[in-house]
Amino acid sequence: ILNNVEFVTGTNTILNNTTSITVNGNLTLCSSLTVTASGTVLMTSTGSLASFGKTFTNNFSTTGITTFVDDFRCTGTLTLTANTLTVNGNITCSIFTSSNSNTRTLNMGNGLWTLTNPTSPWGLTTTTGMTLNAQGSTIKFTDNSANSLTFNGGGLTYNNVWFDRVIGGGSITLGGVGNTFNTFRISTCTVAYTLSIAQSHHQNFAEF
Repeated sequence: ILNNVEFVTGTNTILNNTTSITVNGNLTLCSSLTVTASGTVLMTSTGSLASFGKTFTNNFSTTGITTFVDDFRCTGTLTLTANTLTVNGNITCSIFTSSNSNTRTLNMGNGLWTLTNPTSPWGLTTTTGMTLNAQGSTIKFTDNSANSLTFNGGGLTYNNVWFDRVIGGGSITLGGVGNTFNTFRISTCTVAYTLSIAQSHHQNFAEF
């Protein structure tokens, strides 16, 4: 368990944990450090993360009142379990999920959210207790395989959503009743694919 931690300089590898590590407070990295984590990094309590361009090499989870002060990157899943996550930069991860019944708030900010998972990159199946403030954000799905991809939106309101699957050949399913989108965009593909919406799952688009 770490409390408030700030790395001012150095070239050592940090957070090379094989099991879950908990941060109760602020975590500030520096540009010269290397981050290697095979276990989940969990932020609890009230705190901020300043990652200085570092990539967390596994999953990252927050249960406290957490603020990302700059761009965030992880190779695994970013999970909001409870309380509030406020984003002040761009997000890059494989999956974002917050599917539970806890009281929680996501302030998405005005940046670009890049999701890379080929099947279920956005996981908001259960949104009881969830407040999502899309603000000026854009969610971009970049997997270029022919896998069937599902967007589980949970019936919430989003700003811009962009499926940038330029190879195509797979299918995209919109899950959730009453998802609302500002701009909904699908890139031009070399191979056609299907956009699927269940008959009872109405969707709302300001611009398609």
